[in-house]
This record gives sequence, C-alpha cells and structure tokens, in this order.
Amino acid sequence: MIHIQSKSDVITNSSSTVFVMSDGDKFVDYYNHENFPGFSECTYYYKITWDELNPYSKNGRLSYELEMIAQVFNLPSILELADESFSDTFLVANDFTNEYIVEHKDYIQKILDEKNLYWIDIEDHFTDCEAVYDDAEDKCIWMDYRH
Repeated sequence: MIHIQSKSDVITNSSSTVFVMSDGDKFVDYYNHENFPGFSECTYYYKITWDELNPYSKNGRLSYELEMIAQVFNLPSILELADESFSDTFLVANDFTNEYIVEHKDYIQKILDEKNLYWIDIEDHFTDCEAVYDDAEDKCIWMDYRH
C-alpha cells in the first residue's frame, strides 16, 4: 500500500530542492522546533566539510557538484573545465576538474571555516512545505531543484 502524504505526491510523486546555506543547522533546528508536521522526515542535511568536496575521498559525495562549488566558493572557471552532462546543473567531474578542486583546498577550507556551510535537501511532501521552501530560498547561498 502506498501512503500519500500530500497533494504533491499525487501530482509529482515528490520532489526535492537542495539548499546550501550558512548555519544551516540553525535553520533545520528552527523548523524542527516549530513543529512543522513531517519536516524532520522530509529533510536530509549535513555540514559540508572538505571530505565531502574532495574528489579523492571515499566520502567525496559533493565533488561532482561543480556548479555548486563554483558559485559557493567563487571559482567560476571550474565550470569551463567540466564536461556537461544530463542537464545544466549536473556536471560530471573529470581528472582535470578534480585536480582543480584539490589545488584550491586551502581557499575552500577557509570559506568552509568562515561560513559553517550546510547541505540541506528538503522534500516537498509535508504540511506547509511552501513556507519552508520560501524561507530556505531567502537564506541560501545556492540551490538546485532535484527530482
């Protein structure tokens, strides 16, 4: 049996938007404490560290997010180095872009230390999700619509 949590599940079969924001843990804590029904079950977040951005780390899950890295860390030339694939926002890293990221490790780490960045993936099937999305959009440094 399929459990339908909101109208958006019927129309779109759910979608999510990813936000990168400073002090994102405070954002998530606020909405958890304000008792938005379903928010905690529909939100995945973690602090962005060098380990997630490092293309040679086994935890380098964000190393392929070249558009995000370019915009958040102000490294626009990285986009010119990447091979475009699937869509405008999904870029596949190659050896050259991997090295480019690693070469900028100290700079990237400085920004990570200063901004306390969080990756927040919010699904759209909980009560008042539109209000949370609007607030996240106002507070984020970068965002991308997913599935």
